[in-house]
Amino acid sequence: YVAAVRLLMAGNRGLKRRVFALARDVSALIAVALWNAALNEWVRLGVQRARPYVFNPDSSAIPDPHNYTSFYSGHTSFAALAGTFAVIYTQRVVCPKIEPKQRPWAVATVTIAGLGVTLSTGAFRVLAGMHFLTDVLFGAFAGATLCIAVLSFLTTRLRFFDQEFGR
Repeated sequence: YVAAVRLLMAGNRGLKRRVFALARDVSALIAVALWNAALNEWVRLGVQRARPYVFNPDSSAIPDPHNYTSFYSGHTSFAALAGTFAVIYTQRVVCPKIEPKQRPWAVATVTIAGLGVTLSTGAFRVLAGMHFLTDVLFGAFAGATLCIAVLSFLTTRLRFFDQEFGR
């Protein structure tokens, strides 16, 4: 998404400026995803909550340590992170470059898509018996909150999205 929007909206800017801007934006997404993965693993190892299928009397998978990593859903947290990143990216980078009438529609479209991906990911994880509902809800909260926190740090402390490379 980030790469496609960057290249389509580049206009008359030089290739060097586009490449540096794309690298900046992709590196922000990677930084947020790495923080999310680290936090998720740390919480899983600390909590060690059993997955729902462990409580099935016919289950023979109880001794496996992987069966005690239910809290919180990493898939759902990454889906919420990606949706939140897309909304913030649309507001900070895309909206200033499009007509004012189209800005609310752009943000609404990206928000609905992000919510749809997050909700469907969470629902499928619960239906597959991999997580409880609370695992999925907390995963969505953690992914969105972490994305906002890391991007807030990048933009306020490092002025990340305000930088213009290649001048």
